[in-house]
Amino acid sequence: KSLGDVTITSTATAAISVIGMGGAGGAAGTAGTTAGTIVDGDNHHGLSGVASSTGAAGGALYTLTRLYTLTAGSLARKTIIVACGAGGGGGRNGLGVSEAPGPGGAGGGVLIIECGGVLTFTGTISANGATGTAGTNGTGASSAAGGGGCGGSGIALLLYNTLGLNTGTINTTCGTGGAGGNRDTTNDSGGGGGGGGCYGGAGGTGGN
Repeated sequence: KSLGDVTITSTATAAISVIGMGGAGGAAGTAGTTAGTIVDGDNHHGLSGVASSTGAAGGALYTLTRLYTLTAGSLARKTIIVACGAGGGGGRNGLGVSEAPGPGGAGGGVLIIECGGVLTFTGTISANGATGTAGTNGTGASSAAGGGGCGGSGIALLLYNTLGLNTGTINTTCGTGGAGGNRDTTNDSGGGGGGGGCYGGAGGTGGN
């Protein structure tokens, strides 16, 4: 929060990054975490894959979306409501002896900037979900493991009194699911973790 002017500019990849600062991704074999700032009370995290090569369900799209502060008109409520992205589920090991599954990616965080003066925005802000980790390849003696699901995206909210030069970019995309490990012809593989849900959409189903 600033009573004066704010300038956001950088030659780096992102002037401000809250990538992966939302709901935690699930460890190998466990579901992700739904961020505590979500107002609908439902679970939106990705689930963990199944040992029999079946990908897990992704997290659901957020509901009650009209409550979130995403337009100037919603400021009339005198309350700012935003939400982090949910975490992706961890990949699962295969049946029997298996290699290591990949953990899920964490959801994107939330950024709120309040500028009482002129906002100059020429850089990049990233509130993406984090990418899931790939599963480990199988061998002749072990099963391949599933990759982790991606994290859902977060929200970046910029409030200002006057908008100056505005050529910046705000990135709010989900991460990429981790690739599943390659299996051989004699063993199975674990399922991939589901992607975390977010305001903008549901998480994808994990790979088989």
